[in-house]
Amino acid sequence: MVDEAEKGTSFDREHGRHMRRQCVSRKRQKFWLTVLLLVAVARPLGWAGGVCASHPGHHGAHDRSLHRRAHHEKSTAWLGGFPVDMLEVDDPGDTDGQYPGTSDHDGLPPTRGDLKAVVIVARHADRAPQNHAPAYATGTRHEYFRPFPFDNTTWDVDYGQLTGLGMRQCFNFGRFLRRRYISGHAADRLLRERYDHEQTHVRATDVDRTLVSAQAVMQGLYPAKTGPRISREVEADSDLPRYGMPHGLQMAPVHTRLYRDDRLLDGSGRGRCPRWDAFTAAAVKSSAVYGSLSNQSALLEALPALTGYGAEEIAALPKRAKVGLVAALRDVRVCQRSHRLSVPPNISAFDEALEQVTINLNRAKWDASGMGALVGGRLLRSIATRLQTAVAGENGDPEVLSLVKNECNQKGHDGDEVGNCWRKLVYYSGHDTTLFDLRAALGVPAVIDGIAPYLSHVIFELRRVGPEDDAFQVTVLAGHYAQRPRPLRGPFCGGHATCAASQFMAWVNDTVPGDVTTACAAESESWLGRLFGVHRPTPSAAPHAVRGQEGDGTAADARDDASGRRGLLQGLLLCSLILLVPVAFLALRGWRRQPMRDAYEPI
Repeated sequence: MVDEAEKGTSFDREHGRHMRRQCVSRKRQKFWLTVLLLVAVARPLGWAGGVCASHPGHHGAHDRSLHRRAHHEKSTAWLGGFPVDMLEVDDPGDTDGQYPGTSDHDGLPPTRGDLKAVVIVARHADRAPQNHAPAYATGTRHEYFRPFPFDNTTWDVDYGQLTGLGMRQCFNFGRFLRRRYISGHAADRLLRERYDHEQTHVRATDVDRTLVSAQAVMQGLYPAKTGPRISREVEADSDLPRYGMPHGLQMAPVHTRLYRDDRLLDGSGRGRCPRWDAFTAAAVKSSAVYGSLSNQSALLEALPALTGYGAEEIAALPKRAKVGLVAALRDVRVCQRSHRLSVPPNISAFDEALEQVTINLNRAKWDASGMGALVGGRLLRSIATRLQTAVAGENGDPEVLSLVKNECNQKGHDGDEVGNCWRKLVYYSGHDTTLFDLRAALGVPAVIDGIAPYLSHVIFELRRVGPEDDAFQVTVLAGHYAQRPRPLRGPFCGGHATCAASQFMAWVNDTVPGDVTTACAAESESWLGRLFGVHRPTPSAAPHAVRGQEGDGTAADARDDASGRRGLLQGLLLCSLILLVPVAFLALRGWRRQPMRDAYEPI
């Protein structure tokens, strides 16, 4: 009897374990059936897919050969050196004593009104390659690239530093600014002959080449014999020279802040905007970028010889690292061409391929992302506030006038991030990405021949055109070291380069989020954002589709509204289906609950 009881108990235990396994198996099946049902419903609604790759097709008309891109430019760049893509030019010679520009308006069409304020955003000038040296003056990058085998150049400066040619380009640009804003046409004379800290403010990123670029520009704007003098009383009783500095040099202060904290001039830097980081990480791996590199079979075969990396090392690189390696190769070649350093034909033969991959990369990130208002929004809003503050100052606003003499005059404070200090001329010295960010925020193509050429700049000029308080105009100009400034047309002025200041300010307020930090983090990749279409990135949207463009704004807004309604309806439908599935599952489970409980409890 005992044996039979033990056998029965053993059988019951085994039977119970078997039933529990069956129950768990049924629950797993139901779980996966639920997941498959959700996927089947979601895919037709366009929920699956994530951030899509960029589509650079609309840029095809701008693709030009490397050797034909600058055929219309002079052999000598107007700021010194020569266009980097012209491989064979005459020696530009020394430009001492030559002021760029020949007319009272320096080749620009005359504009109405008197100039009241100027904001300039410029890239640094010619530099040495960045490879196998820290990229930042702060020394935050400690990993060194291997020197490329074909880069055996002995540079006069260290890697990543501003070259002598770059210093000359900046100096000439400063002389151009002096000719235009100090000694030029009467309507353009904005500044005094000598430096005045209440009139001129300079800000740079905390990087050697941008700091030195800003200093060189200021040397051109305020040249020798404009510096402060020693008082006659002191000079009469000593052997000191007339000026404080040799040759009467003026030392203009250049303000900066820690690079890791600089969201103003480095808006697209890693970690500044999570939405941007997520999009660009996907864009680099897309067919538009990595796919274009994969199609360059000859370049891929030559990478081991060009870089010094083994074929297996290159094959093992992640997609993003491989694209970065190609961009680094191009960086060295641009610097070599800029200084007319000869390389064997089997090296220069890949210039076109290196250029095209970099063009595709930059277009995918800036021209196709539709995120210019995020990465360049802080800088653009600060510029607009600067111009608005100048309008208030010209109209005698007591608060603005008080700030100039008090808070704005305090040590190291100028409100760059806010832009609420009234200055006549503000100069921001940044990088190619600074210009990419700003141009994308302005709704114009960010990419100029694949990069922002050395000393690329955007100039904002504020003019008074009448006695009324609101009689001000904004004109936007753009150029670089090989192209004189010319009017830049865009949606910020309804398709023009000049418009009423109030129109420009209103466009900026409507385009740039009030809180860029929150917008950068809001539902970028969350399931709610995907579900309802809220803040969903539209990588295929071209910059000219930014709200405010002349002629198509109403239609674009209507399409956006319709798309938003469709997204909301799709989201509600999907939510309903998602809720129905667990309800049905629980109902089924409740109907079979008693038999399942009996199976779990051996008798």
